[in-house]
Formats: sequence, structure tokens, C-alpha cells
Amino acid sequence: WLPWVALSPLIGWLNRRFTLQTVGAVAWFFVHLLFALVIATAHTGWFFQVSDHFSPYHGVAGTKYGAFAYFFIYWFVIDLFVYWTLLGLLHSQRSYQLYMERSQQVAQLKDALQDAEGNAKSVRPPPDSLQFFSVKKHDEQRVISVGQIDWIEAQRYYAALHVGDDVYLVRTSLADLAQKLDPERFVRIHRSTLVNIEFIRTLDTSGVILVDGTSRRVSRSGKGELQKRIRQLA
Repeated sequence: WLPWVALSPLIGWLNRRFTLQTVGAVAWFFVHLLFALVIATAHTGWFFQVSDHFSPYHGVAGTKYGAFAYFFIYWFVIDLFVYWTLLGLLHSQRSYQLYMERSQQVAQLKDALQDAEGNAKSVRPPPDSLQFFSVKKHDEQRVISVGQIDWIEAQRYYAALHVGDDVYLVRTSLADLAQKLDPERFVRIHRSTLVNIEFIRTLDTSGVILVDGTSRRVSRSGKGELQKRIRQLA
């Protein structure tokens, strides 16, 4: 039975090389049946050589080549049974490994989705914050998302919404907008200015420079609040 010690790794390789998924059920059965017959035949030949040279049954009535004739038949059948048993065990082990790997992948995917959902919730604006502005320009009514706004400037009884190169006036105070807009996104850096921190390029002692090149003054309290928000985002 020593050859099976060397044959077990070979069967394991055959099980990984010729799987049900890669070759199909019918081809898988005939491929492994062929290998089972080859191995059983080779092992029976090995048994024949050993018994013919080293068997203690030489000369015993009813024996030939050091064994009873049906011993070779039994040996061949047992080899077939051993091959398919090992194949089944290795296949089950491989299936269990694949199942565990897929379970881990599913668990990792769920964790990633939960993290992404958590991150989305963490950056989601408060439900009662202002999300859109309805503005009018050139006799055309438009809807502006607050995420599009670079910065907001106080102009007497109005607030000027700077969206890229466009400016839209809404009749409200800057103080009122500071309370209604998402504080996680908009920071009041001066009594006349609200900025969207997503559009800030640099911050220095003199003020802030936005991505469009606009420079705005920053008050002492506004600078402290802005630095606090930047540290939270980092």
C-alpha cells in the first residue's frame, strides 16, 4: 500500500486540475475513471512483482506468482474503490475550502458596504438643511443645488450665490442662510461671506483662495471655525 502515499498528492492535483466546473460532469467522470483504471492497473502490476519475488506463499496449493488468483482481482477492485474514495474526500475538502473562501469574501463585501454606508451617512447633510435654491436669471427659472455653490456673499438685503462664473441673487440674509445650510459643508468665514469648504484651495493669514481664484478675507472667529472643520475632515 506504500504507493498510495505517493499517489494521494497526484490524485489531489488531478482533482484540482479536472473539476466539475471546468470540464463538465460527463467528462469529469470519464477522465477520473481513466485515471482510476491506470492507477489500479499499475498498482496491481506492482503487487504482482512483489508477490512473485517476496511472497511466503510460493509453492502453496492453489496459488500462482505467490498469491491466490482472486487476490489480484480483489486488489484491482480495492484500488478502484480507494481512488474514488480519496477523490470524494479531496473533492469535499476542496468544496469546503471554496465555500469558506466565498463566505469570507461575502463577509468582507458586507463589511465594505456597511463602511461605505456609514461613510455616506457621516457626510450626508442633515435632513432639515437647505438643499436647493430656486433662482431666476434672464427670465428663466433655475434650480441650483447647494453643492454647486462656491461661496455666498452678503449684498444688503440679498445673498449672492456664486456658482462658477454665474451669480444668482436670493432675497435672504447671510445669517439666515448660515442657519439653514449644512454646517458640515458651509462655513461662515466673515460676516459677509459663507464658503463651501469643498471649493477652498488655500488658507493663509490673509484669507482663503477658492479654486476659481477668488480671494476672501477671513475673520479671527471664522478662521478658527474653518480650521476646526478642516481638521475634522482630515
